[in-house]
Amino acid sequence: MAKKTIYNSSDIEPTTTTSNDKANSFIPMSYAGFFKVIIAGIIAGFLVSVLYIVLQKFVFGNVLCRATSTIRCDSAPDFSAFSAIVISGIVSLVVMVNFKIYRPLLIVIATAVGLWGLHYMLSDVPVIQSVLLTSIFTGVSYGLFAWVSRIRRFLIALLMIVIVVVGLRFLLS
Repeated sequence: MAKKTIYNSSDIEPTTTTSNDKANSFIPMSYAGFFKVIIAGIIAGFLVSVLYIVLQKFVFGNVLCRATSTIRCDSAPDFSAFSAIVISGIVSLVVMVNFKIYRPLLIVIATAVGLWGLHYMLSDVPVIQSVLLTSIFTGVSYGLFAWVSRIRRFLIALLMIVIVVVGLRFLLS
């Protein structure tokens, strides 16, 4: 078997690989890296919930629900949810890049699409439970998509993520 020396930017020492490593169809991920993704997802879910509440109450609710514009008041929760998801996604993307997680943008986009509309489902739930459930769902979703995105070939990983997102959308509908 041919040995090849690869210098990773995260390693000071060179990493030696064999031709059997190329036969592996998954990018390796340590348990610590996997749990970092789940923790980043839980924090992102908490951030989404808090930002949604704050933006709904103090920004979009006040701006769009004035006495002169009652038509746009119905879309205030949508604007709040979209803004909260985007802000939280950017923050968690930066965190996962710092953790050197493989394909973090794919994880963030898949979670945003998969859990889109979760605020509607949890609108009748008390606020504490809503924040807790959103954090748990987002953490599990980040972990799931991080695990699926480890597939070495991008198109296969993307196809698998699309299948999981469609399944998740069916579960949430």
